[in-house]
Amino acid sequence: MARIDRRYRYIGSRRIAEWQFKVPEGIVKVDVTGSLIVNSTSALVHAAKGGLGIGWLFKSNIEEDLRPGHLLRVLQDFSIERPGFFLYYPKANARIEILRIFIEFMKTSGARRRSSHGA
Repeated sequence: MARIDRRYRYIGSRRIAEWQFKVPEGIVKVDVTGSLIVNSTSALVHAAKGGLGIGWLFKSNIEEDLRPGHLLRVLQDFSIERPGFFLYYPKANARIEILRIFIEFMKTSGARRRSSHGA
């Protein structure tokens, strides 16, 4: 298979995401080169499942493809563990209905993910 590293372009800034690896000295950031640049996680997953090379993704985005073996983890010893998501907002906004709905969705989504994966 030819080496085709897939890169992710942030939608807001249009900046290309660096790959980050954990080494004994700390975190190493790598600016990969490759012929495919995407701006959505689903496009990156689709390309990986299609055998176009390797990509750098958050584990939570691909757990359902890891279990049956549709995707495989590589360089696992160099993976960076990240805490969960955080949301900061002014206290006055706590009364906004759509914000409360979003917060509850994130709480239940995270709880479902943790309970279904034994974390």
